[in-house]
Amino acid sequence: MIAVATLAVSLLVSAVPLAPAPPAVPLAPAPPAVPLAPAPPAPGVPGLTPEVAALPASSRDLDRVRSARDAAVATLDRDRRELDGTRISRETAQQQQQAEATLLARRRQERDKVDAVLTRQRSALRAVASEWYMTGNADRRAIDPTLGASELAELRRQAVLGDAAAAATADAIAFLDRRRHGLSEEIDALERSSERVAGRLEELTRREQELSTAVAADEVAVSGAETAVAAARLNATVDGTDISTVALDAYWRAQGHMAVTDPGCRISWWALAGIGRTESRHGTYLGSAVGVDGRAEPPIVGPPLDGTNGFRKVPDSDGGALDGDAGSDRAVGPMQFLPGTWRTVGRDGNGDGRADPDNIYDAALGAAVYLCRSGDLSAEPALRGAYLTYNRSLVYVDTVIGFATAYRDAVALPSPAAR
Repeated sequence: MIAVATLAVSLLVSAVPLAPAPPAVPLAPAPPAVPLAPAPPAPGVPGLTPEVAALPASSRDLDRVRSARDAAVATLDRDRRELDGTRISRETAQQQQQAEATLLARRRQERDKVDAVLTRQRSALRAVASEWYMTGNADRRAIDPTLGASELAELRRQAVLGDAAAAATADAIAFLDRRRHGLSEEIDALERSSERVAGRLEELTRREQELSTAVAADEVAVSGAETAVAAARLNATVDGTDISTVALDAYWRAQGHMAVTDPGCRISWWALAGIGRTESRHGTYLGSAVGVDGRAEPPIVGPPLDGTNGFRKVPDSDGGALDGDAGSDRAVGPMQFLPGTWRTVGRDGNGDGRADPDNIYDAALGAAVYLCRSGDLSAEPALRGAYLTYNRSLVYVDTVIGFATAYRDAVALPSPAAR
């Protein structure tokens, strides 16, 4: 049998006379390790099974890290939206810059063409003016008495044509001047706009880079916050109970493991939870806490079983290797195993390659193995009998059964089917 130094109900146990402890029942060597059902995703840190992870749970720490996670997600969403808007604005500004650059080049080409035509037109007008200056215009030559009638007529025709050409050239120059002025004003406006767009583009590019850096940092922050939530979720309390999710996960995994390795036992997670609550408050007795890997820190060690204070005498069996006491044995871990018993029933429940009584995954599986020596535990009388082998106190059994059935009724996790 397992000799347990019950911490949570030590006063009750000490008040009830204990029957002499029968000799330890030798067990066959532990069978080869069987993968958990479901198997843990990472050795040593199982993480919550989907069934346990789906249960509502809460704690102040979980609420705090969830709030921090939500704030980090909100910041990430805000920065992503601003980054998307900034990127769109920057692309629009680039398109505007390209369009204005194209239009500005075209308008400058048009002005260059106008300047070339203006140069030719003004040159032509100057040529006419020079000819008139050098030879006189037709009106002055018409008063020459030596000219005949036909010559006078030709002079008058040339005068009309010259005046018309000069007027046409002058009109063309005036039109080209207006056109050049309009083009110059448009070019000036485009240049000013291009400067503004270039400045805006520079600002948007800088802001886009800042936001890209911020989004990358936000993503890291959200990832860290999600990790913190997952860690806090492991030690949150399952709603309607006083069990942390990591402790409940250990009991649930032990049930699944035994369904594979000893299907006739039909031990339930809540039967193990009753012991965990009675022995160590699920690994939290006297300020201990269960880590994400299932290990209780600081380790939970019972009083020395040296025959005093109402406890029976159990000589040291491990040289203090597990309980730190080379004088007499002490119960250790969340399920309060004696070192000698642990050597027989200890199991690796979290896949880290070692059986550790201070780890609630290992301890829960070890307790299941121990209890299942009593056979089919799907009925309460049989379960009571198995509890009595764990601690030979009817008060203890009633206490454990009370906790166990309360958990069964409070948590929506199935039990193995009875025969």
